[in-house]
Amino acid sequence: MKYYNPLLILILLFVSHTLGAEQFNDIPRPEIIAKQVQTENGSAIQMMVTLKRDWHITSHNPTDEFAFGAEVEFKNPQFQKGKVIWPEPIVKFIESIGVKNSFYEGSFEILIPLKESPDKVQGQEVVLHYQSCTQQLCLAPDFISTIIW
Repeated sequence: MKYYNPLLILILLFVSHTLGAEQFNDIPRPEIIAKQVQTENGSAIQMMVTLKRDWHITSHNPTDEFAFGAEVEFKNPQFQKGKVIWPEPIVKFIESIGVKNSFYEGSFEILIPLKESPDKVQGQEVVLHYQSCTQQLCLAPDFISTIIW
C-alpha cells in the first residue's frame, strides 16, 4: 500500500475546490431588495429586481409551455400574500430557440400585497423563484431570497 503525504492531498483538494468554485462566479443571479411599503390598498412588499446585462427571467405567466414561470413566496409558510402585481412582460419570438417567450429584463418591481399584520413582516424572508435565459439558452430554474426591511 502506497503512502500519500496528507499535506499534498490537502493542497490538491483546496486547489480543485477553488478552481471548481470559479465556474460559479458568472451565474447570472438576480439582485433583489425587498422592503415594506404602504399602498392605497394597505401594506405590501416592494421587491426590486435587477438582472445582469443580456439576461432575462421568464415571466410569471410564460408563453412557452416548457418555461418555468417566476414566483414569489414568503419563507415562513404562515405568512399569506395577496395577488402579486407583476410588471408587464416583454413578449418576443426568440429565433435562436424557435419559441415565443414572455420575460422580464433589466430592472423591475414586483409588488406583493400583504394579508398579514404589517408589524410582523420586517425581518422575514421572501423568495423569488426564476429561470434565467439569454437569447440562446435557459438555465435550470433557481431561487434567491432576501430579508424584508
